[in-house]
Amino acid sequence: MKTFNRHSAICLGILLLFLASTLTASAVIQHEYVTHDGFMYEITYDSDYPYEGTATMMGRDCDMETNTYCPIQYEDWNTDSILVIPDKIGDFTLTAIDGGFGWMNDIKTVYIPATVTRIARGAFSNSSLEEIYFFVEWGSRAPITFENNPSSEFPNQNGVFQGCKRLTTVIFDRPVNQLIDYMFMNCSKLENIDFYNTNSSLDTIGVCAFANCTSLKNIDIPNSIKVIDKGAFIKCSDLEDINIPNGITTIGDYAFADCLQLNNISLSPSLQSIGEASFLNCRSLTSINIPSGVTTIKDFTFYDCQNLTDINLNHVSTFGERSFAGCNKLTSIDLTMAQSIGMMAFFGERVGCDLMDPPTLRIGGSYEGWEWGLNLGSLKKIILGKEVSLLNEQTFMGHIPDTITCMAPVPPTYGGYPGYEWIFSLEAYATSVLCVPRVVVNNYREAYGWSRFANIEGIEILGNGDANGDGQVSISDVTALIDQLLGNQADAFDPINADVNGDGSMDIKDVTVLIDMLLSGN
Repeated sequence: MKTFNRHSAICLGILLLFLASTLTASAVIQHEYVTHDGFMYEITYDSDYPYEGTATMMGRDCDMETNTYCPIQYEDWNTDSILVIPDKIGDFTLTAIDGGFGWMNDIKTVYIPATVTRIARGAFSNSSLEEIYFFVEWGSRAPITFENNPSSEFPNQNGVFQGCKRLTTVIFDRPVNQLIDYMFMNCSKLENIDFYNTNSSLDTIGVCAFANCTSLKNIDIPNSIKVIDKGAFIKCSDLEDINIPNGITTIGDYAFADCLQLNNISLSPSLQSIGEASFLNCRSLTSINIPSGVTTIKDFTFYDCQNLTDINLNHVSTFGERSFAGCNKLTSIDLTMAQSIGMMAFFGERVGCDLMDPPTLRIGGSYEGWEWGLNLGSLKKIILGKEVSLLNEQTFMGHIPDTITCMAPVPPTYGGYPGYEWIFSLEAYATSVLCVPRVVVNNYREAYGWSRFANIEGIEILGNGDANGDGQVSISDVTALIDQLLGNQADAFDPINADVNGDGSMDIKDVTVLIDMLLSGN
């Protein structure tokens, strides 16, 4: 077998470096600018292969000396407001559009050739465009990319079609790689948008992508979408129906805020996060399923959903401020897994909301006025689980439930400003029945805030025997229970679970039953 010695290897390396540098030096990229039908194009090619380059539409023909764009009227190309973008400029294939149509007021229809695979920020923004067609080649559907290269000076002026107030229909017969930020923002006449789902890498609907599309009534979101970003459909006031694909994991802040007609939405089982104020002021929404992966409802999420009557919350652990304020048609809520409930979370009066939102969303404005003492809420049954430890100021103000059940072994803390720690309406304290485990009735009757209830009743609950709260039943629970009865209080002790026979007291009977449970393996 032949081998190289060190000298040969060094010589070979020098030769390869020389060849590489020679090849690199010969690859000179040329840039030329040409005009065609009133538009400027950049031609890019390798000097060694001058007929294998590409063309990019740069914009209107301009005065190169003053670097100013010349006004173009549609008469200049005599197409009666219809422009067919060429697929070739001379011998060069047109592959990208960097500009050319922004703010043009005499254009109605544009045909984009199949050769174009990239369209830059603002290319058609604020034009009079009504229709746009994306050609496809026979047997080939090349994906198209809309670049999201934000301007630091104008961060919310990125949308390719942003501000096209006459645009009514967009049909993509090709896969779309991005729905960029602000893409169709303020397209107030957009009624229909269809996506080509096959082989799509599209995974995100960008920030405010459809914001203020006030004529959009329904939309089928592509199956590849995983994230609906902030304000994606904010102020789509006519949006009635929207499908959420099974792969969706995140709905951003304000995503559907002010969708006044939204009445049908089914959330994906894979959903993990619902953003702040995401369904704020969706006044036609009557029911919604909250997937089990969503354990936190953030501030204002369902604020002022006035017709919401059905929602499942028995797996949610944290509720933000005013998260359901103004949802005054709810009649029953099961908060079995709740640990913390924010201020005014289920406020049943008419409550104001002055949103200080990020300037990029520009939702602005105030919601409703403040009216107190009307008791507009309809909650008749409230269930609080064992884990709840904190209720904040005015959590259930404005409701007069028939029953309030609280399973917590320790009465939850009343939060809020000193002197304003009123969780329920005055009428509720006078007439509602507070049901708590019988074994801790006296604790509630003496606890701050809870003692205001005129009607506190004990309910029978069979404890599971886990007296020390370690998650299992063993001889250590017997020891913990005996110590408690002898006055030796343990660091962790659950009086409800220790009341094994559910008679409302802890005594030797519970010790006996617990030992029998352990001996029988039951």
